[in-house]
Amino acid sequence: MKNILILSCSLPNTGWGGGVIIRSLTKNYPEECKFFWTSFNVNKDQQKQTCNGIEVLKFKTKYIRGRGISSTILNIESKIFATNFNKLIKQNKIDLVWIVLGTSYDHLYRINKLSETISIKYHISIHDDPILEIEDDKKKKATSLFKNIVSQAATIDVISARMQAQYKKEYYVDSIVITRCIADDFPQNNFTNNNYKTILMGGYGNASPPWPNPLIEAIKKLNNSNSFKLHLFDSKLRKFENEYIKVHDLVSENEFNNILKTVDFGYACDDLKPENLKFAQLSLPTKIITYIGASIPFVYHGPKNSTVGDLINQYEVGVIIDNNNSEELYEAFVKLQSNYSYFQQNCKLAKQKLFSQKIVQKHFYDTILNKF
Repeated sequence: MKNILILSCSLPNTGWGGGVIIRSLTKNYPEECKFFWTSFNVNKDQQKQTCNGIEVLKFKTKYIRGRGISSTILNIESKIFATNFNKLIKQNKIDLVWIVLGTSYDHLYRINKLSETISIKYHISIHDDPILEIEDDKKKKATSLFKNIVSQAATIDVISARMQAQYKKEYYVDSIVITRCIADDFPQNNFTNNNYKTILMGGYGNASPPWPNPLIEAIKKLNNSNSFKLHLFDSKLRKFENEYIKVHDLVSENEFNNILKTVDFGYACDDLKPENLKFAQLSLPTKIITYIGASIPFVYHGPKNSTVGDLINQYEVGVIIDNNNSEELYEAFVKLQSNYSYFQQNCKLAKQKLFSQKIVQKHFYDTILNKF
């Protein structure tokens, strides 16, 4: 039996994106593994959270009073964090630490300090490139920290083939591509050819102005001939709520999966500003895999030169619109509706070839367990 401790910024029942990925990978995991889960601050009540039968371990990160922005204080805090985390490893006889890497500078600093002192192997999961998220004045130091973290890792998984290639070129490390995996019993939508359609934007919008106006205008035009309802989970868009736009509060993953059964079309966006294209070129939004898993064709409102663009070019699971023309967005949804069976079958094929639980989990566990 191998004891594996997950260290993540979120707890088992919280967190979208990376949290969804980890929950999917730990569903029906190999019998030779036993999982534990912790985060940077876990109190007694939070220990009661459960997911896939994983025990949550209590752990506290010590923060020094009046910490301000002192690098000295961050260094001291990080040393304390590494010392206490190594004690947690020893107390629970952990064989492997699975680190879900965050994107803040402080997070990288602490994980780097842990990588310098840890006495067992660790695996790293990278879902978003942290260097892209960190302030310009800290990028140079963050890059050095990140390079050290990945170079010391026993194994690494990344979210896309593009990220895999970049890290091989820039940091000289090997990695595997691991995404959210889709179980056979994943909820499926029930498209009906009637006059009422639902469109879902899962998660937050990641785009600069004039967004979301082009989307709002496209939905308005769709409602001139049929009844379309756009469902959003981004609270900053609540001011756009009207008779055909509904903004939801955040819900549990189970509740969200029930909503998926009623959705006809998906929508996802990435920033189209030239200076912000790198994010879309490396990351693969979990919502995209969720749409494909539920056999929901989608409109991708983002750059063609992107991980989602690669996926659509390979399997034609949706339509790409790489500008802010509301008329083109409108026509994209019309195209999906007119050719629904074709796009839906492509979603099912992509799910089977790329994202099935059996394929993704086997690749993941064969990689990390073979390093023992």
